[in-house]
Amino acid sequence: MQVTVHHINIPQWSTIGYGEGVGPAGEAVTFVGDHRPMRDIGEAIAQAASREDLPVAEIDDWQITGVTTPEKES
Repeated sequence: MQVTVHHINIPQWSTIGYGEGVGPAGEAVTFVGDHRPMRDIGEAIAQAASREDLPVAEIDDWQITGVTTPEKES
C-alpha cells in the first residue's frame, strides 16, 4: 500500500518507528518500521515545502497497525 506520510515518531533508544499517513482512498493509516528508513522519511517530512511534497512510502501489510476509512456523507 502506498501511503503519503505526514508524521513519524521514533521513541528514544527504539529500533522501530511509528508512522501516520494517508492511503490511496483517503484512509488514515498507522504503521511501524525499522528506525533507519523511518528516520529518513521523517527528514523528508521536515524538508517538505507543502503537503504535495510529503514523502510517499510503500508499506507492507504486516507493517500496518491500523486503517480508518473516512465516513461517507449521506
